[in-house]
Amino acid sequence: MQGLNPIRTLRCSIFLQIVFVGFALAAAANCQSPQTDLSYNWKVGLANTYALDYEETFGGAQMKATGTITFQLTQSNVTVGFDGERLAPEEPEDFTSTAFLINREGYLLTCGHCVENAQSVTVTVAGNEYRASVVATNPYRDLAILKIDDAKNLPRDQMLRLGTERQVSLAQDLRVVGAIAGFIGDNKNDYRTARSYQIDAVVNPGNSGGPIVDDSGAVIGIINAKLTSENGGGVGFGIPVRYAIELLKKHQVKFFSSESNEQFSGPELAKQVTPAVAFVQTTTDPKLSDKFKLAVTGMLKRGGRVENISGRMIVDRTGAVIDERGCPRLRAMLSSIGPLPLVELPKTYLSKWTSHEYFIRTSPTEGSRDYQLGGTRHYRSPSWYGNRRGASETQIYEVEHRFKIKKTKTPNETQVALQSTMEPLDEYAGQQLSQKVSSTWTFDTRRGLPTARSASGTTTLVRSNGTNEKSPFKLSMRLTQSKQKKVARQHGDYLSNRERVNVFKDLPSESADQLTPEQVAAFTDPEAKMDSTTQLKFLNRLSRWKSEENSEAVAATLVRLSKNNEKSVRTSAIEALLHWSPDTATACIVDELDRANVFSKRTWILKLAKTQTRSAAEKLCSLLGNSRTKKTAQKAIESMGDVAAPV
Repeated sequence: MQGLNPIRTLRCSIFLQIVFVGFALAAAANCQSPQTDLSYNWKVGLANTYALDYEETFGGAQMKATGTITFQLTQSNVTVGFDGERLAPEEPEDFTSTAFLINREGYLLTCGHCVENAQSVTVTVAGNEYRASVVATNPYRDLAILKIDDAKNLPRDQMLRLGTERQVSLAQDLRVVGAIAGFIGDNKNDYRTARSYQIDAVVNPGNSGGPIVDDSGAVIGIINAKLTSENGGGVGFGIPVRYAIELLKKHQVKFFSSESNEQFSGPELAKQVTPAVAFVQTTTDPKLSDKFKLAVTGMLKRGGRVENISGRMIVDRTGAVIDERGCPRLRAMLSSIGPLPLVELPKTYLSKWTSHEYFIRTSPTEGSRDYQLGGTRHYRSPSWYGNRRGASETQIYEVEHRFKIKKTKTPNETQVALQSTMEPLDEYAGQQLSQKVSSTWTFDTRRGLPTARSASGTTTLVRSNGTNEKSPFKLSMRLTQSKQKKVARQHGDYLSNRERVNVFKDLPSESADQLTPEQVAAFTDPEAKMDSTTQLKFLNRLSRWKSEENSEAVAATLVRLSKNNEKSVRTSAIEALLHWSPDTATACIVDELDRANVFSKRTWILKLAKTQTRSAAEKLCSLLGNSRTKKTAQKAIESMGDVAAPV
């Protein structure tokens, strides 16, 4: 996306650690952060059209490309990728966190991430359990307002007062327990403009959403993060209470301000604060996710030819590209056209931040024939620059992205500058790539979308004989049109869970999942002509319902569909087969596992454990010798319990 297409890259498992290190570095550098919200306004049907101008020098030849590209959001809450791989948990998940009461009507404050995609929320206050609802959230401030559904029995004196005008100072004592260690996103050490408080209190899992109070009992912040890097120690972060007050006022929720300057000891504060602190249990809804699907259409003119663009992307709420199909490539830039106008924004408020990603390049060995930069690819994409010929070796590259927010004089406008550097992760004897890119996005904070991007950089190929081949490039994109359009489903789109449930209205039966005998007969008829949408209707229901009658015919049909050319049908058939015939499903999953690349093997390894069969356990044990699959295989074996114990 930023000079290098991040499609399905190996997301670093310590990404949040890196981001929070960025927090600390921002504080250390005393950098000023613009007081503005940077977030996308993802709205289904919204189509944004960009004009593109691009030029590169590749293999000694100059090439220019121009065109227009339209990005239309076609679906929200995407839980399944284009290949049928799950992008969200298959089952509801439970999380615990903290909240605190702010008024007598049963309203509470907590962190947004604590109740994200909530199916149900339960809060426990002073030993009493209540059902609660999410009233409002601000995901970019990581805040949420909850309300107890029936607060009649809630004691009226159990609430905390907010420190609306409380002065906050460095080294000030607070109760979590600890002291203020720094102001983040401010260059004057001023609590009134800081975006976050760094605290030296111990922050543990489950503390998120809890109050940070001063020695008078006034809430001055909400716990929302912990620095978990090796050098982070006990450093935590809190959201200044003024952002919570903004959210409360916006939704007309009453709260009480603290007027008292009386100071209390630790035990006295505990008596005041503890009764208002709530234990929160959240169950997520697997039908909901922060993923969105975009249709990418348009026209590209380069080399005297006109190419029609017809692609698809799945992105998350921050603008990160999760998957992409069908978009043309730009060779010297090592990028697909699809992600070019998007910039991945942080989930928290930073003026500077750094992230890392990794990608695979298949490099030709000595004596093989290839094009100049041939063989570079991401995830499962084919070779970008011509067909590979001869033997090849796999190389892993690391890309470091350094972001910085810039102010502009234009209202509702912010710029995001990026310096990207790509280097091989290890030294290789053969040819290697490196790249340096400078990019700037102009972001409209009112409309919630980038309106322009400029980029320039150089990709360098170092051949095995020591010669360097440099390919400079320049890119310019600008928003030319933004309008709401009717959404039309693209061919091959995978149905979301919610859509799949709704389409069963045309398949009436005695229960929501059960198939009638006539429907089973139609499904198992080998001569029946069914489109993929109808097949998915049946497969979705068969993954939840089973009957001994006609079970052999159903299983045989599922095996046949497990070899379907369409990935979504194939994956759904295997999912249903897990329910109807685990032994048969094991063989199908092993076939998929053996064909899968290193990045998608994890999905099939975990699915293999669900069969609970002896043959699955034996297959998993055979994967322990591979360093890339060992960790996931161990986790899968442990989940099988006694079935895998003798293996």
